[in-house]
Parts: sequence; structure tokens; C-alpha cells
Amino acid sequence: EMKRLSKHLSLFLSLVIGIMCIVSLSGFATAESSMDEALIHDGVTVSEPFIDPDLVGTTLEETQQPGEITPFNAYGERHVYAGTYTTYKTVYVQPLGQPKYGFKGGDGTEITFFQYGGNSHKFTVTIDYKTVTLTAETGKMSGSGIGYTTTVPYKSGYYKFEFIKEYKIITKKYDIYKYNEYLYSVYVHDAGYALSHRWVRV
Repeated sequence: EMKRLSKHLSLFLSLVIGIMCIVSLSGFATAESSMDEALIHDGVTVSEPFIDPDLVGTTLEETQQPGEITPFNAYGERHVYAGTYTTYKTVYVQPLGQPKYGFKGGDGTEITFFQYGGNSHKFTVTIDYKTVTLTAETGKMSGSGIGYTTTVPYKSGYYKFEFIKEYKIITKKYDIYKYNEYLYSVYVHDAGYALSHRWVRV
């Protein structure tokens, strides 16, 4: 009976800690973006909490520069800014709704696409020596004529359209301390991209 009670208590505590992490980190996702205005903002995402082995067992030094440490939150945690990383990645995606064998070239047909929606295309980047997986929307064809309009190549053959999304990813690392003792770390990714396209012969 005691073993079963202990097991249930452990599960309950794990659930509580998990909820606390979600609540305490939710503010990162709504933070003001620092992305270039010339780029299309693709949103802010927060990584899963992870343990930085170099910080295990350490305590928060009070010699940090002003503004780098947040006040204690309701859970006794403080977020310490630990650095910024800028990464670039070119991603190619095919919008949904295109003919199976592509568009026939040669007649200059105009086609319109949305860069939003469609499927989620996963891509990886290396940030702070770690492999990080992010997602890009593939987009889809537009039936209204409103969106990104381009012309099918005049050359003969069949072609499929691809968006070229040239990503700039600004990543900030935060170390989380609970009552001045190291707890875990997170990355906050702020992504934006410049948009262009290409036609790929099928």
C-alpha cells in the first residue's frame, strides 16, 4: 500500500512540476519580437527545458549586470539571460494544391499561392552546438487570385512551384534558477524570413 501511495505521489509531483514549467515559460512565447522589420515574422517558440551540465549545482551570482535577471516569479524562479545566437537557413517548400505532375510550361499561365497554411515542413539548424528542429509552413494554392502571383516558365515541360524561405533565427538562452539554485535552461527562438520562389522541372 505504501509503495502504491509513493508511486501516485511521484506521478502527482511530476505533473505539478510540468505544469509549473509550462506556466512559468509561457511569457517567453508572447515576448516582443526583435526580428528585422524587412522580414516576414514567423513567430516565437520556446524549446523544451534542458539541463546545462556546466551549471548543475551552481547558484545565481548576484554580480550579473542589471537587467539580465528577472525578479522572482510566483514559483520562486528567476530567468537569467545567458546569450544570443543568430542562425541562417534557406528552406525550400512546395505549396499544397499543385497538380500531381506539375504545371505545363510554355503558355505563360499565372498562378497564385499563399505562403501561409498548408503542411508543416520540419528543418534543422545548429544552434549553440546543438541540433534544433523548427517548422516552416509549405503554403498552398490560392483560388481567389490574392497572394503571391507568378508565371509558369515559358519553356516546355512540366514544373512545380517552390517557395524559398531564407530564414534568420535569433535565439536567446535563459537559465532558470529557483531560489538562486540552478534548475534548468531554455532556448527562445524568434524566426523570420525573406520570401522568393523558384520553379522546379518535374
